[in-house]
Amino acid sequence: MSAHPITILGTGIAGLTLSQCLLKRGIPFHLYDRSPTPARNNYAITLYASTYRALCKELGISERVFLERPSKPTTNSPTSPSPHPPPRNPLRNTSTSQTPPEIHTPGLVIAADGVHSAARAALLPAIAPQILPYVAFNGRRELSNEVFEELYAAAFASSPIPLAIAHKIGDALLSIALVAQTANTTTLSWTYSRPAPPADPCFNPTRPVSSATQIPEASYAELAQLQALPQPFRDVFDGEKVRGERVLHWLMRALLVPSEELTKLAGKGVVLVGDAGHAEAILGGEGANGAVGDAVGLAGWIEENGVEGVERWCGERYGAWEEGVGRSRDRITAMHGEAEGKAVL
Repeated sequence: MSAHPITILGTGIAGLTLSQCLLKRGIPFHLYDRSPTPARNNYAITLYASTYRALCKELGISERVFLERPSKPTTNSPTSPSPHPPPRNPLRNTSTSQTPPEIHTPGLVIAADGVHSAARAALLPAIAPQILPYVAFNGRRELSNEVFEELYAAAFASSPIPLAIAHKIGDALLSIALVAQTANTTTLSWTYSRPAPPADPCFNPTRPVSSATQIPEASYAELAQLQALPQPFRDVFDGEKVRGERVLHWLMRALLVPSEELTKLAGKGVVLVGDAGHAEAILGGEGANGAVGDAVGLAGWIEENGVEGVERWCGERYGAWEEGVGRSRDRITAMHGEAEGKAVL
């Protein structure tokens, strides 16, 4: 093991999981993030049972505690998705503090700073995420439990999708997910998405990251034109209600850094993990599972082998990354195939 601590860049799922895995093993590290507060995202993530079980084992959390939410129980199938987002508070239990800038020489730099990775941009400036041609808008709706029971409960109860319902109009997909419930309120996340033809006024693939809340007027007009929607989709996608909400313009980003580039970087002491090295689109993607798998696997490798030769771990892991990115592309295409009525996500 190098005498210099490992440096982890980024406190997303990959960075936080890796930090906990190293902490458990007594391996020293520095954890850095550009922002002292978590990013505000409107999307949940889906973990497979095999993924969250490995995570629970690493964190020393029982599955019962992990899955404890005021909602339906999840499946125990190792390949079936769980609607339960990972508990970020336990992940954030790593001792952290804001420190003044300093210079130190790390034994290994692990870039876990997401799809917009500053480390990747600095070291591999020619490699950037691809924007897939899909229009996607997302928002949140908080409503009373009485309204939920009246308009939504029956649809969720009969849905084959855990804690979510979906409806198709041609190649457009309308989906609603149950985010949280309290004694008085229910929070839902809704998404409207469809393929984007050339010169689509609702699709802006070159927008800055900071402009996600700038929604084209054409998008509101498109939602207002939706006709004869069944409940509860009619209530959620009501044009006037949507205008009063914080809506995000999502871009479907996909990325797979070439294997030879990852190997070169790893040979120089820099490893890209999670979305920094292999990103899957929000819709159809399973990036959180890959991020957790990267963190657990890399921590185990470092415990056994130290930081030398870590490029071999990248080579062993690359096949799973390649398969995951390809599968996510196929899935988002299938999700938006021509159809009418109920849809399966």
